[in-house]
Amino acid sequence: MSNYLDLEDCERKLIDNSLRNTMKENDRSGSGTREELTRKYYQDINITLFELRLKIQSPDLDSKKYKDLSLSDLKLIKNCLLGFYDFNHKKSLVEQDKMEYYKHGKLQMSALLEKISAIEEHTMYGEF
Repeated sequence: MSNYLDLEDCERKLIDNSLRNTMKENDRSGSGTREELTRKYYQDINITLFELRLKIQSPDLDSKKYKDLSLSDLKLIKNCLLGFYDFNHKKSLVEQDKMEYYKHGKLQMSALLEKISAIEEHTMYGEF
């Protein structure tokens, strides 16, 4: 097993949406503070998230395999996905008419988190 994450288009979009959502939340948190150090912290995280979005969005020429995702990249993706799940879950409680849409998203999210966890485990421990 090589060290890559094979993503479907819908999974790539889900990751991208979760990273963008986290960036928006960071913008709100950073602009809502008066402390320069805290604002700089959120800006730095957003730069990291933006770079990660570029990695996820740029496929290899041969296939849909995304290489060079470090363990910290995978953990950051998982954290953003979990935050995005919480965000969508709260919306589903308010928007009952879109409940089926959110249920489908929950299934996609679970499958993607499982896939990322397998790659994360491989990255930490090598070949199985």
